[in-house]
Amino acid sequence: MRSFLFLSIVSLSVACEETDKESDGTDLVGDTGSPGSILTDTAEEDTANTDQCGVIVVSSMPEADNRDFFYRDAIRVSLSDPDDTATISVRKLSGTSGDVEGRTEVLDEELIFIPAAALEPSSEYMIYVSTCSAETVEEIAFATSDFGLPIDAQMLGNTYAFNFGSGSLQPEELQASLDGMVENYIMLSVFDQTGSRLQFHSGSSVPGEYVQDYCAATGPISEPVDFSQSPHLEVAFPMLPFRSNDQTLNLRDFTLSFTLSPDGKRLAHGSWTAEADMREFAPLLNQVAYDMCNNYLPTFDVHCGPCRDGQSYCIPLSMANIEAEDGDKEINCVDDDQCHVECANNAPGCEPKVDECEQ
Repeated sequence: MRSFLFLSIVSLSVACEETDKESDGTDLVGDTGSPGSILTDTAEEDTANTDQCGVIVVSSMPEADNRDFFYRDAIRVSLSDPDDTATISVRKLSGTSGDVEGRTEVLDEELIFIPAAALEPSSEYMIYVSTCSAETVEEIAFATSDFGLPIDAQMLGNTYAFNFGSGSLQPEELQASLDGMVENYIMLSVFDQTGSRLQFHSGSSVPGEYVQDYCAATGPISEPVDFSQSPHLEVAFPMLPFRSNDQTLNLRDFTLSFTLSPDGKRLAHGSWTAEADMREFAPLLNQVAYDMCNNYLPTFDVHCGPCRDGQSYCIPLSMANIEAEDGDKEINCVDDDQCHVECANNAPGCEPKVDECEQ
């Protein structure tokens, strides 16, 4: 009887021990786990993933393999998350290669690299973006366009047209209204070329077309600008007249900066600044100047200041990102509104002159 009892106890102990084994002998009781739990490498992998930074590049300007980047633009990279350790650098690969000097600005998830000098046109570059304490370095290849190369062209008569919808207007709240009401173009034309020196004058188009409106006076002729040192130019007019819907607007202290292509046929990355008198703009928008200055403009924190006559009806206007192509439409001089042989609606008493410009 004692022998049977002893054997039963031993058998039971062996059976209990075997329940702690898989059929292949794997131990089901982990070193730190509870009985019956399987210990795997999952916990260690999860901890490693948590420690990883994981910040990646989600977009860039220029995009990877872009072949048309403007040589004067800053380089921008957007990350998936802010990263205090992120860095950006640029290297020129073609011609005389080397690192590009510049400074970096950080705006939340965006890195902005601003070169100390303009990039070289028609050249190959590489952007290096380091994230997560240099755990990851992403490379973005790009090339600059031919804008910035020396100009080798005769441009007499070249005319570039743009209007209030051609770029980004400030204050931006005015753009939709002006673009919807004004279909005419400002036409900027090369009046004279002497070697590398250009003089410009301006006119207005008929609504919706690159065709000169002979019922609108043309603007004064600019001082000469020289493109021998750079194709990036700045042209200034004390006053640039612009006519639309039988209303004449005068953009005062009008300054336009832009870059011309090597063949002189394209104007790009243009921007202008001017002063605008709401007494002239209000009728285009079916508004009253007083209401615009005292009720409408202040709603987006724009306030009218003194004009040249001392009355507070003027605001600064500016536009960026202007691009235009030569329309092969040379403009002719018009001394006064509604006073030209080609105008179908001349004013009473007008004595039209034929294309006489005063320099």
